[in-house]
Amino acid sequence: MVAEMIDKDVLKQYGIFQDNILSIKPADKVGNTAIKIWFIKQKDTSKIFVLKMVKLKHKQFPIELQHLLHHNGFGTPSVYRTEKGELYISSKKGYYFLSEYVEPNEKLSTKQRTKALADFHRIARFRELKVIKEKIQFPNFQQFNRVYNNKLIDLKKWHSSVKKDERKAYLGEMINQAETSLGILKTCNVEEYIKAMTARNSICHGDYNARNSYLNSEGETMVIDFDRAYFGLPIDDFRFLVHSLASRSDHVQKLDFLFDEYFSHSPEDKKFKPLYLADTIFPHQFHKQMTRNLKGKAIKNLKKINTEEFMNWIEVERRKKSYVMEKLYL
Repeated sequence: MVAEMIDKDVLKQYGIFQDNILSIKPADKVGNTAIKIWFIKQKDTSKIFVLKMVKLKHKQFPIELQHLLHHNGFGTPSVYRTEKGELYISSKKGYYFLSEYVEPNEKLSTKQRTKALADFHRIARFRELKVIKEKIQFPNFQQFNRVYNNKLIDLKKWHSSVKKDERKAYLGEMINQAETSLGILKTCNVEEYIKAMTARNSICHGDYNARNSYLNSEGETMVIDFDRAYFGLPIDDFRFLVHSLASRSDHVQKLDFLFDEYFSHSPEDKKFKPLYLADTIFPHQFHKQMTRNLKGKAIKNLKKINTEEFMNWIEVERRKKSYVMEKLYL
Protein backbone atom coordinates (compact mmCIF):
# COMPACT_ATOMS: atom_id res chain seq x y z
CA MET A 1 0.00 0.00 0.00
CA VAL A 2 2.85 2.38 0.86
CA ALA A 3 4.48 1.83 -2.53
CA GLU A 4 1.26 2.99 -4.18
CA MET A 5 1.75 6.40 -2.57
CA ILE A 6 4.80 6.96 -4.79
CA ASP A 7 4.38 7.60 -8.50
CA LYS A 8 5.82 4.52 -10.22
CA ASP A 9 7.64 6.59 -12.78
CA VAL A 10 9.55 8.52 -10.13
CA LEU A 11 11.74 5.61 -9.01
CA LYS A 12 12.13 4.35 -12.56
CA GLN A 13 13.73 7.66 -13.51
CA TYR A 14 16.47 6.87 -11.00
CA GLY A 15 16.94 3.34 -12.34
CA ILE A 16 15.20 1.79 -9.33
CA PHE A 17 12.66 -0.84 -10.35
CA GLN A 18 10.02 -2.68 -8.36
CA ASP A 19 11.66 -6.10 -8.64
CA ASN A 20 14.77 -4.78 -6.86
CA ILE A 21 12.99 -3.03 -3.99
CA LEU A 22 13.05 -4.83 -0.65
CA SER A 23 10.96 -2.28 1.21
CA ILE A 24 9.45 1.20 1.06
CA LYS A 25 8.71 2.82 4.40
CA PRO A 26 7.32 6.31 5.05
CA ALA A 27 9.04 8.43 7.69
CA ASP A 28 7.43 8.09 11.12
CA LYS A 29 7.32 11.80 11.84
CA VAL A 30 7.58 14.74 9.47
CA GLY A 31 7.31 18.15 11.11
CA ASN A 32 6.20 19.89 7.92
CA THR A 33 2.91 18.61 6.48
CA ALA A 34 3.93 19.93 3.04
CA ILE A 35 6.68 17.29 2.87
CA LYS A 36 6.57 13.52 2.36
CA ILE A 37 9.52 11.20 2.95
CA TRP A 38 10.07 7.54 2.14
CA PHE A 39 12.96 5.19 2.90
CA ILE A 40 13.65 2.78 0.03
CA LYS A 41 15.81 -0.30 0.51
CA GLN A 42 17.26 -2.21 -2.44
CA LYS A 43 17.36 -6.00 -2.52
CA ASP A 44 20.71 -6.58 -4.21
CA THR A 45 22.82 -4.04 -2.29
CA SER A 46 20.72 -3.47 0.88
CA LYS A 47 21.39 0.20 0.23
CA ILE A 48 18.86 2.67 1.61
CA PHE A 49 17.77 5.78 -0.27
CA VAL A 50 15.67 8.69 0.92
CA LEU A 51 12.95 9.85 -1.45
CA LYS A 52 11.52 13.20 -0.52
CA MET A 53 8.71 15.26 -1.99
CA VAL A 54 8.43 18.98 -1.31
CA LYS A 55 5.36 20.94 -2.33
CA LEU A 56 5.57 23.23 -5.32
CA LYS A 57 5.37 26.33 -3.11
CA HIS A 58 8.76 25.41 -1.63
CA LYS A 59 10.27 25.58 -5.12
CA GLN A 60 13.37 23.52 -5.84
CA PHE A 61 15.48 25.70 -3.54
CA PRO A 62 16.15 23.15 -0.74
CA ILE A 63 17.10 20.49 -3.28
CA GLU A 64 19.62 22.59 -5.14
CA LEU A 65 20.95 23.97 -1.85
CA GLN A 66 21.62 20.48 -0.48
CA HIS A 67 23.36 19.50 -3.71
CA LEU A 68 25.60 22.58 -3.68
CA LEU A 69 26.45 22.15 0.00
CA HIS A 70 27.52 18.55 -0.52
CA HIS A 71 29.45 19.48 -3.65
CA ASN A 72 31.31 22.15 -1.66
CA GLY A 73 32.37 19.80 1.11
CA PHE A 74 29.69 20.49 3.70
CA GLY A 75 28.45 17.49 5.67
CA THR A 76 25.08 16.66 4.18
CA PRO A 77 23.78 13.65 2.20
CA SER A 78 24.44 13.70 -1.54
CA VAL A 79 21.55 14.25 -3.95
CA TYR A 80 21.32 11.68 -6.75
CA ARG A 81 20.59 12.69 -10.30
CA THR A 82 18.01 10.96 -12.44
CA GLU A 83 19.16 8.93 -15.43
CA LYS A 84 18.61 12.11 -17.45
CA GLY A 85 20.95 14.02 -15.17
CA GLU A 86 18.28 16.01 -13.32
CA LEU A 87 18.48 16.82 -9.59
CA TYR A 88 14.74 16.51 -9.10
CA ILE A 89 11.53 15.40 -10.77
CA SER A 90 8.77 17.94 -11.15
CA SER A 91 5.17 16.73 -10.92
CA LYS A 92 1.74 18.18 -10.18
CA LYS A 93 2.17 17.13 -6.55
CA GLY A 94 5.56 18.72 -6.03
CA TYR A 95 9.28 18.15 -6.50
CA TYR A 96 10.69 14.67 -5.87
CA PHE A 97 14.37 14.11 -5.17
CA LEU A 98 16.46 11.15 -4.10
CA SER A 99 19.39 11.32 -1.67
CA GLU A 100 21.64 8.94 0.17
CA TYR A 101 20.60 7.78 3.62
CA VAL A 102 23.18 8.63 6.27
CA GLU A 103 22.15 6.98 9.52
CA PRO A 104 22.37 9.11 12.68
CA ASN A 105 24.80 7.61 15.18
CA GLU A 106 25.09 10.22 17.91
CA LYS A 107 23.80 13.65 18.88
CA LEU A 108 26.07 16.63 18.41
CA SER A 109 27.60 18.35 21.41
CA THR A 110 26.90 22.07 21.76
CA LYS A 111 30.35 22.86 20.38
CA GLN A 112 29.84 20.58 17.38
CA ARG A 113 26.37 21.92 16.71
CA THR A 114 27.63 25.50 16.88
CA LYS A 115 30.58 24.79 14.58
CA ALA A 116 28.25 23.12 12.08
CA LEU A 117 26.04 26.22 12.03
CA ALA A 118 29.05 28.51 11.55
CA ASP A 119 30.31 26.26 8.74
CA PHE A 120 26.89 26.30 7.11
CA HIS A 121 26.78 30.10 7.16
CA ARG A 122 30.32 30.24 5.77
CA ILE A 123 29.65 27.86 2.88
CA ALA A 124 25.98 28.52 2.06
CA ARG A 125 26.46 31.62 -0.06
CA PHE A 126 25.21 30.53 -3.44
CA ARG A 127 24.41 33.48 -5.63
CA GLU A 128 23.19 31.19 -8.41
CA LEU A 129 20.15 30.23 -6.30
CA LYS A 130 18.86 33.80 -6.30
CA VAL A 131 16.95 33.01 -9.49
CA ILE A 132 14.39 31.53 -7.06
CA LYS A 133 13.23 34.96 -5.98
CA GLU A 134 10.65 33.75 -3.46
CA LYS A 135 13.48 32.65 -1.20
CA ILE A 136 15.17 36.06 -0.96
CA GLN A 137 14.19 37.59 2.40
CA PHE A 138 16.88 40.15 3.21
CA PRO A 139 15.33 43.07 5.11
CA ASN A 140 16.44 46.64 4.67
CA PHE A 141 17.40 48.71 7.71
CA GLN A 142 13.88 50.07 8.21
CA GLN A 143 12.28 46.63 7.92
CA PHE A 144 14.77 45.17 10.39
CA ASN A 145 13.94 47.80 13.00
CA ARG A 146 10.23 47.53 12.33
CA VAL A 147 10.20 43.86 13.35
CA TYR A 148 11.53 44.73 16.82
CA ASN A 149 9.35 47.80 17.25
CA ASN A 150 6.19 45.97 16.20
CA LYS A 151 6.89 43.26 18.75
CA LEU A 152 7.38 45.92 21.42
CA ILE A 153 4.07 47.51 20.42
CA ASP A 154 2.38 44.11 20.88
CA LEU A 155 3.94 43.69 24.33
CA LYS A 156 2.70 47.14 25.37
CA LYS A 157 -0.75 46.43 23.97
CA TRP A 158 -1.02 43.19 25.91
CA HIS A 159 0.24 44.91 29.05
CA SER A 160 -2.25 47.78 28.84
CA SER A 161 -5.12 45.35 28.18
CA VAL A 162 -4.49 43.42 31.39
CA LYS A 163 -6.11 45.03 34.43
CA LYS A 164 -5.53 43.09 37.63
CA ASP A 165 -4.08 39.83 36.38
CA GLU A 166 -0.82 39.00 38.20
CA ARG A 167 0.81 38.45 34.81
CA LYS A 168 0.67 42.18 34.09
CA ALA A 169 3.94 42.65 36.01
CA TYR A 170 5.64 39.97 33.93
CA LEU A 171 4.49 41.62 30.73
CA GLY A 172 5.97 44.86 32.05
CA GLU A 173 9.22 43.04 32.66
CA MET A 174 9.30 41.82 29.08
CA ILE A 175 8.66 45.38 27.86
CA ASN A 176 11.66 46.61 29.86
CA GLN A 177 13.77 43.78 28.48
CA ALA A 178 12.76 44.61 24.91
CA GLU A 179 13.56 48.28 25.47
CA THR A 180 16.97 47.38 26.90
CA SER A 181 17.69 45.35 23.79
CA LEU A 182 16.56 48.14 21.48
CA GLY A 183 18.69 50.65 23.35
CA ILE A 184 21.80 48.54 22.76
CA LEU A 185 20.82 47.81 19.15
CA LYS A 186 20.94 51.54 18.45
CA THR A 187 24.67 51.46 19.21
CA CYS A 188 25.26 48.57 16.78
CA ASN A 189 25.98 48.99 13.10
CA VAL A 190 22.88 47.15 11.93
CA GLU A 191 22.94 48.69 8.47
CA GLU A 192 26.50 47.53 7.85
CA TYR A 193 25.53 44.02 8.98
CA ILE A 194 22.55 43.84 6.63
CA LYS A 195 24.63 45.10 3.70
CA ALA A 196 27.43 42.62 4.43
CA MET A 197 25.09 39.62 4.65
CA THR A 198 23.21 40.65 1.52
CA ALA A 199 26.42 41.11 -0.46
CA ARG A 200 27.61 37.74 0.81
CA ASN A 201 24.42 36.00 -0.38
CA SER A 202 24.01 34.51 3.09
CA ILE A 203 21.53 31.67 3.48
CA CYS A 204 19.70 30.66 6.66
CA HIS A 205 18.89 27.05 7.46
CA GLY A 206 15.54 28.12 8.89
CA ASP A 207 14.97 25.04 11.08
CA TYR A 208 18.25 24.27 12.82
CA ASN A 209 16.90 22.06 15.62
CA ALA A 210 18.68 19.15 17.28
CA ARG A 211 17.00 16.59 14.99
CA ASN A 212 18.47 18.19 11.88
CA SER A 213 22.12 17.72 12.81
CA TYR A 214 23.99 14.65 14.05
CA LEU A 215 27.16 12.54 13.86
CA ASN A 216 27.27 9.62 11.43
CA SER A 217 28.93 6.28 12.17
CA GLU A 218 32.30 7.69 11.09
CA GLY A 219 32.07 10.61 13.48
CA GLU A 220 31.34 13.15 10.76
CA THR A 221 28.87 15.97 11.30
CA MET A 222 25.79 15.86 9.11
CA VAL A 223 23.15 18.57 8.65
CA ILE A 224 19.85 17.82 6.90
CA ASP A 225 16.40 19.22 6.06
CA PHE A 226 16.78 22.52 4.25
CA ASP A 227 13.08 22.86 3.44
CA ARG A 228 12.74 26.15 5.32
CA ALA A 229 16.05 27.61 4.12
CA TYR A 230 16.12 31.08 2.55
CA PHE A 231 18.42 33.97 1.71
CA GLY A 232 18.49 36.03 4.88
CA LEU A 233 20.40 37.15 7.96
CA PRO A 234 22.37 34.43 9.82
CA ILE A 235 21.29 36.00 13.10
CA ASP A 236 17.90 34.32 12.53
CA ASP A 237 19.47 30.86 12.90
CA PHE A 238 21.68 32.03 15.77
CA ARG A 239 18.64 33.36 17.64
CA PHE A 240 16.93 29.98 17.37
CA LEU A 241 19.98 28.27 18.88
CA VAL A 242 20.26 30.86 21.66
CA HIS A 243 16.73 30.09 22.83
CA SER A 244 17.29 26.35 22.61
CA LEU A 245 20.41 26.52 24.78
CA ALA A 246 18.98 29.05 27.24
CA SER A 247 16.29 26.47 28.04
CA ARG A 248 18.91 24.04 29.41
CA SER A 249 19.78 23.71 33.09
CA ASP A 250 23.47 24.37 32.28
CA HIS A 251 22.56 27.31 30.04
CA VAL A 252 25.51 29.52 31.05
CA GLN A 253 28.04 26.96 29.89
CA LYS A 254 26.02 26.22 26.74
CA LEU A 255 25.74 29.89 25.82
CA ASP A 256 29.47 30.33 26.46
CA PHE A 257 30.13 27.57 23.95
CA LEU A 258 27.76 29.15 21.47
CA PHE A 259 29.26 32.64 21.48
CA ASP A 260 32.88 31.47 21.74
CA GLU A 261 32.67 28.73 19.14
CA TYR A 262 30.50 30.53 16.60
CA PHE A 263 32.67 33.61 16.36
CA SER A 264 35.92 31.65 16.50
CA HIS A 265 34.75 29.89 13.32
CA SER A 266 33.34 33.13 11.87
CA PRO A 267 36.17 35.62 12.46
CA GLU A 268 34.86 37.98 9.77
CA ASP A 269 31.70 38.45 11.84
CA LYS A 270 33.32 39.20 15.22
CA LYS A 271 32.69 42.91 14.73
CA PHE A 272 28.96 42.12 14.69
CA LYS A 273 29.03 40.25 18.00
CA PRO A 274 27.47 43.18 19.93
CA LEU A 275 24.50 42.98 17.57
CA TYR A 276 24.05 39.28 18.29
CA LEU A 277 24.28 39.94 22.02
CA ALA A 278 21.75 42.77 21.88
CA ASP A 279 19.39 40.52 19.93
CA THR A 280 19.83 37.81 22.56
CA ILE A 281 18.27 40.10 25.16
CA PHE A 282 15.14 40.79 23.12
CA PRO A 283 12.20 38.50 24.16
CA HIS A 284 11.56 37.15 20.66
CA GLN A 285 10.42 33.71 21.78
CA PHE A 286 8.12 35.08 24.48
CA HIS A 287 6.43 37.23 21.84
CA LYS A 288 6.16 34.24 19.52
CA GLN A 289 4.57 32.04 22.18
CA MET A 290 2.13 34.76 23.22
CA THR A 291 1.10 35.36 19.62
CA ARG A 292 0.67 31.65 19.01
CA ASN A 293 -1.41 31.08 22.14
CA LEU A 294 -3.58 34.17 21.93
CA LYS A 295 -4.23 33.44 18.26
CA GLY A 296 -5.24 37.02 17.57
CA LYS A 297 -8.02 36.86 20.14
CA ALA A 298 -8.67 39.13 23.11
CA ILE A 299 -6.06 39.36 25.88
CA LYS A 300 -8.59 37.67 28.19
CA ASN A 301 -7.31 34.42 26.70
CA LEU A 302 -4.08 35.06 28.58
CA LYS A 303 -5.71 33.40 31.59
CA LYS A 304 -6.09 30.20 29.58
CA ILE A 305 -2.33 29.87 29.17
CA ASN A 306 -0.93 27.36 31.64
CA THR A 307 0.84 29.20 34.48
CA GLU A 308 3.85 26.90 34.53
CA GLU A 309 4.26 27.20 30.77
CA PHE A 310 3.95 30.99 30.92
CA MET A 311 6.57 31.24 33.67
CA ASN A 312 8.92 28.99 31.70
CA TRP A 313 8.79 31.50 28.82
CA ILE A 314 9.60 34.31 31.27
CA GLU A 315 12.45 32.37 32.87
CA VAL A 316 14.19 31.64 29.59
CA GLU A 317 14.01 35.30 28.59
CA ARG A 318 15.41 36.30 31.98
CA ARG A 319 18.27 33.87 31.57
CA LYS A 320 19.23 35.34 28.21
CA LYS A 321 19.31 38.90 29.53
CA SER A 322 21.16 37.90 32.69
CA TYR A 323 23.72 35.98 30.70
CA VAL A 324 24.58 38.91 28.45
CA MET A 325 24.72 41.42 31.29
CA GLU A 326 26.62 39.29 33.80
CA LYS A 327 29.23 38.19 31.31
CA LEU A 328 29.90 41.85 30.51
CA TYR A 329 30.22 41.07 26.80
CA LEU A 330 28.87 44.48 25.92
